[in-house]
Amino acid sequence: MDGPVYVFDIQLHVVNHNNYPVMLTSRHYEIIDICNQVSELSGVGFLGNLPIIPPKGDFSYHNMLYFRSFTAKIKGYYTIISQSDFSEFRIDIPEFQFFADHMLN
Repeated sequence: MDGPVYVFDIQLHVVNHNNYPVMLTSRHYEIIDICNQVSELSGVGFLGNLPIIPPKGDFSYHNMLYFRSFTAKIKGYYTIISQSDFSEFRIDIPEFQFFADHMLN
C-alpha cells in the first residue's frame, strides 16, 4: 500500500442462541473507505479452523484490518452450518464504522 496505512485491531464475538451446535464455515466482509473504494475480504474458516459453537456457547477471535483512510465502514456475513440437520444459513454482520483515534477529538 502506498501512503499512510491505518491498522485496526478488532475482536469479533459470535454467540449461538440455538439449542443445537453450529459450525462457522466462512466469512465475507465488504469494506468501504472514505473515498468509497470497496474492498472485499472472504475466506473459509477462522484462523485456520472451522469452529463448532455449542448450544448457548460463543466464539471470539481477533482480526487486523488495514485501511488507506483514517475511517472506513464494514459489513458482511458469516456462513453457518447447523449441526442438527446440516442446513446452511447466513448471519448478517450489520454495518459499523472505524475511526482512527486521532479523529475522535
